[in-house]
Amino acid sequence: MLKKTLTRRDFIKAAGITLGAALVAACARQSMTPIQGQTAADSETANPVQATTATSTPSQTPEPVKLEVWWNTNLPDLTTAEWKNDPNDPVFQAEWYWGGLGRLKYRPFLKENPGVALNITTHGWDADLRTNQLLAIASGKTPDTTYGEAYVSEFAQMGVYAALDPAAAGLFPASLLAGATVGGQVYALPKSTGATVLFVNLDKVSQAGGDPTRLPTTWDELLALAQAISKVNQSDAWGHTAYYTKGPAGSSYGGQAAGILHWFAQNHAPLADANFKPQANLAASVDTWLFHNQLLWTSSMDLVNHQGEIEGGPIPLFNEGVIALMPEWNNDAKAVAAANVNAAAIPFPTPPGGQPATTTIGNDMESVFKSSPHLDLAKSLITQSTTDETAQAFFAGTQGCGIWLPALKSLLSQYATYDRLDGYEGETTQKMVRVTMQQALEGNATQVPAWKKNGTEIYTAWNASYGRILGTQAPGMGRAEIQKELDDLQAYMVGELG
Repeated sequence: MLKKTLTRRDFIKAAGITLGAALVAACARQSMTPIQGQTAADSETANPVQATTATSTPSQTPEPVKLEVWWNTNLPDLTTAEWKNDPNDPVFQAEWYWGGLGRLKYRPFLKENPGVALNITTHGWDADLRTNQLLAIASGKTPDTTYGEAYVSEFAQMGVYAALDPAAAGLFPASLLAGATVGGQVYALPKSTGATVLFVNLDKVSQAGGDPTRLPTTWDELLALAQAISKVNQSDAWGHTAYYTKGPAGSSYGGQAAGILHWFAQNHAPLADANFKPQANLAASVDTWLFHNQLLWTSSMDLVNHQGEIEGGPIPLFNEGVIALMPEWNNDAKAVAAANVNAAAIPFPTPPGGQPATTTIGNDMESVFKSSPHLDLAKSLITQSTTDETAQAFFAGTQGCGIWLPALKSLLSQYATYDRLDGYEGETTQKMVRVTMQQALEGNATQVPAWKKNGTEIYTAWNASYGRILGTQAPGMGRAEIQKELDDLQAYMVGELG
């Protein structure tokens, strides 16, 4: 039996998603209290951070400061309770791996800022977190700091976050900050990241007469290999198959875009420009769709339409050899290696005149609300905790975890020999993960665009276009039809954004 790998779905469950009452409780600013676990004697001898007021005098005793920190889990006892990497440990059960990371990230800050306390609470993930942040903004009760991935760009564009130190931002690849960069200023820093690459079943390459030591570097080579594999790779359940990525779902889910948009970025046709404006109908976009149709049609329609679980569903089919070529990310390398598949990860092949590109997954970023009454402290907390190398190395280096990558350039640049990958067990897994590290550093990483409004409607329309362009039989839409489809999609997106 294969060892069950930890997925982002598991992570979301472990994060303890809460809405409603949790939001109300956390939005209400609590009274200033000493750090949890601090004794009265400690409080008297500490050197609290003083909130400067017009009436304060040296003889007055400054009150402790408490920062409201929205984060990936609740950390109610950060300063006294210890975390163990043990599923039977009650702290681990309550806080998951976040408990270990939180202690690495936040304890140094508390030590350097006596008198400052952190109230660390979780408010969900993805759409739930977005809703909670919007409610907090509407109520005028925002926290000091927050977190997120898919919707960081949207809030940065709204102007509710504070700009962060450019020197700190310079410690990360600029591409990992692109979604949080507005007008040249950076509004979030990543505590972790992930990158997509092309997974290749090497046995299927050999079966098709290819050389597993000389894998494709160009679109033409990739398409030729996929077509060769498709001719010889057949099963009763799926027919002839080779390449797979999530097909059009006819929904608002942006995951379909995550498996495709790197091809457009390679061809200088990203779905959004640097100012977050849609550009769906570029001539290069048409060329990319034509290439992608050919690639997808190396598999049967049954496989193209196979969704399985939103995340992780196709991996068993890759391990069985039904899928031979597939865009995936570092976390899924564990499941491939656990099944003893003869596999490799390579950077995405590029078109003529193209450039490297990847799509980030798990680019978990932290921001400061500019409404924070303790703005400098909040900025210091985010800057210090996200740039700490020990904390950045935690997920990839902790046995049993191994979902994300460090985001600091200083760590990613060691990809060829990076040895803090205990969370990714096995030589094959670690080789594949090092390729994702290289792409996070050098691959012009981009996020799936998060629009400033009407994102659900936009991706519903995008997915519908994807389905029509692919068609119901090979080779899908022709050039003129695709251009018309994209012109209509562009007009719709511009209208939705206003």
